[in-house]
Order: sequence, then C-alpha cells, then structure tokens
Amino acid sequence: ALEEDIEWAIGLNADLHQFMQLVPLPGTPLYDRYRAEGKLEDPVPYTRMSGQDRLIFRHPHFDADEAAAITRRAFRRKYEAGGPGVLNMAATTLTGYERARADLRARTDAGLSWNPDTLRYERNGASGEDSFFARRVEELHTRAREFIPILWPARLFAPNRAARRKAAAVQARYRRVFGPFDRTTQLKSAFLTASAAVEHARTAGGRRELIRQPPMRRIVY
Repeated sequence: ALEEDIEWAIGLNADLHQFMQLVPLPGTPLYDRYRAEGKLEDPVPYTRMSGQDRLIFRHPHFDADEAAAITRRAFRRKYEAGGPGVLNMAATTLTGYERARADLRARTDAGLSWNPDTLRYERNGASGEDSFFARRVEELHTRAREFIPILWPARLFAPNRAARRKAAAVQARYRRVFGPFDRTTQLKSAFLTASAAVEHARTAGGRRELIRQPPMRRIVY
C-alpha cells in the first residue's frame, strides 16, 4: 500500500515532490505521547528531525534504516519518472510567462482594463496597456530566463532517455521564445555543467549523494 501511495503521488506529475517521514517534534502532544510510551530514541538526535533520514522513533512494521531506504527510493522513482525537478520548474515557468503574455495582449486588444472598484477587468473605454499586468509579465520573463543556464546540464545528466527528450523539448521551447542565448548565459551554463560533472563523477562509484543542510541553530526563550 505504501508503494502504491508513492506511485499515485508521482502520477500527479507535479514539478516537485517532498516525501516526508512522520517526525514527533519536541513541544508537540505527539512527541510527549511517544516519549511516555517509550517509542523515541534516547537521546533524540536533533540533526535527524528533518523527516528525510532515519526515523527517530520505533515503528511497529519497519525499522529506521528501512524507512530511510523507502524515502530515498521514492525520491529516486520521482526523479526517474519525471526528470530533474528544476527542469520541470523551468517548463512550468515558461508556460506561465507565455500564457501571461498572451493574456495581456488579448486584454489590450479587447480594450479591457482593471477596475479596482469591481475587482475585475472591464471594457470601460480606457486605452493603453495595463501597466500592472505588464509588470507581472516582465517579472515572469525575468524568472523564466533565470532557468536557461540549467537546461543543458539537465539534459546532459538526465537519468534516462525519456528525461533527456523532455529536456531537449524544454530547451527548444526556450530558444523559440527567447531566441539565441547570450554569452553570459552560455558561460553560466558551462559552469553549472562542470559542477554537475564533478558531482556525477563523485557519485558514479555508488557513493551516496552529498546532502547539504544548513547548520542548525536552536534558540530557547
């Protein structure tokens, strides 16, 4: 049933997924109950309270290491089925920009403008472009272009043929919308490709990926 739930979630085709384990956090009723029942590890390791590693309590059906393996398999399965998450984000952002640009053009052609009293677009005789919505289109344009440097490394280091085809299609869409990539963007892409090559070589021998977490800071009031 657990594997079926994971496949169902992956089937939603979301850009990203966050598979999390149940974590009884200090200060919650669940934490107090698990401690009273003797289910928690002692001492409780704060660095493992991310929900992404081994469990911090004793589960009746699988141990902490098995839970970690299940979580990692879920992320790997999503990666193989949907390709790199950052590539999916790039495609969605580009779609949003294209749609917003088309909406702005359509509203301008129809003579519609925003009415702050009715909170809707209306044909009220006003002419000219909607400056507020035009600004949103500009912001989406900037956000979409920020993804361009990742397109080539995402394609080169994709986990399988389907993901590489997907990356190639997204890359072609970006070129159609924005034209040839400038020199600065190409240099950024080359740097990311080199960084990805180093990481790929480091993990090619079966070594576990390096998960970089920010340092923990605990503040007591």
